[in-house]
Amino acid sequence: MDSIWTKTCSFPSFPALEGEHHTDVLIIGGGIAGLLCAYNLQKKGIDYMVVDASRILSGTTNGTTGKITAFHGLIYHKLTSSLLAAGILTDHILGKENPYSILFSPSRSILKPQLFFNGLESTKNLLTPSSPRCPHLGCALTWNKAEHSYDCPCHGSRFAKDGTLLNNPANKDLSWAAKKEQKHK
Repeated sequence: MDSIWTKTCSFPSFPALEGEHHTDVLIIGGGIAGLLCAYNLQKKGIDYMVVDASRILSGTTNGTTGKITAFHGLIYHKLTSSLLAAGILTDHILGKENPYSILFSPSRSILKPQLFFNGLESTKNLLTPSSPRCPHLGCALTWNKAEHSYDCPCHGSRFAKDGTLLNNPANKDLSWAAKKEQKHK
């Protein structure tokens, strides 16, 4: 399934890097977080280079649905987190203090009461006998009566009633839909 990005955008192509290159900041990965970091660095006048093993926006970012809705109850905090992380990295490179850096600090303590509840919720979701499950990471799908689709509460994948993929980040139909399609061939 093509995403909205691959259907509606033309992507620049770049030759493979050869020889020696110099830059102040090397950003590895041309997904949304890497490109937001590059954008922030460019605004500050910092010399940077973005490298990716494939092409920019071809990994997880490529799989985004690009849709925003208030009706299926999914949490869109990942985009906000990428933007915030890019700002924190930019400030760190510039030697500036960022008031939000403690949220992403590797030395922060994760031993909080919320960790216990998050672990409990994740375990419950994975152990709940449920069919169908999302092929992306195995979360239990819920039936969305308003949109007549199976929705993944973890990352936003959506599937039609017959199991065909509607929205990413999953990249294949539900397993029972694929088996049904093979029977008809």
